[in-house]
Amino acid sequence: EIRLDAQTRMIGSGTEVDNPRDLAALFATAVTAHSDEEHCIPRRGLLSLFQLLRVAIPQIAQPEQKGFQLRLKGRITECEFCKVLERDCLFKKARTRKRDILRMTGGSVFEFRRFRDPAQPQDRAALEQGYHLMCLRYPAVETWCPLARLCEELSRARSTWTRNP
Repeated sequence: EIRLDAQTRMIGSGTEVDNPRDLAALFATAVTAHSDEEHCIPRRGLLSLFQLLRVAIPQIAQPEQKGFQLRLKGRITECEFCKVLERDCLFKKARTRKRDILRMTGGSVFEFRRFRDPAQPQDRAALEQGYHLMCLRYPAVETWCPLARLCEELSRARSTWTRNP
């Protein structure tokens, strides 16, 4: 058992986080940036920010179980994730009627947000800063999702989303 301060304490095997909402908020602010333009990122669906979290750090995302409800301690659901971002990180929820976006997201997006581009120096620096803050508060993140892997997954999500809408 690893012992840290109460807020960042890891329990048991190191696969459970006391405050997955905090880690999820840190993740979302690390991989996205505010945009003054008409950028948006999906709140739900296969291209959503939650799906990126699920791929990058599956240890804190509730597993998707079709047909029955499964609730694991130390995990966050997509609904909780979206609520945390709206309440604590001031992500702005919006509905869209643009056909191309509507088809992929059900019309629900976070407006004025964009995925960071790890290939751009300014975005890369902000991403690294956010990643190091996550690792400082939750040391297991460094093992669960090395920075290189996070950049790879973020680039993939960004290019898929940018190409589709």
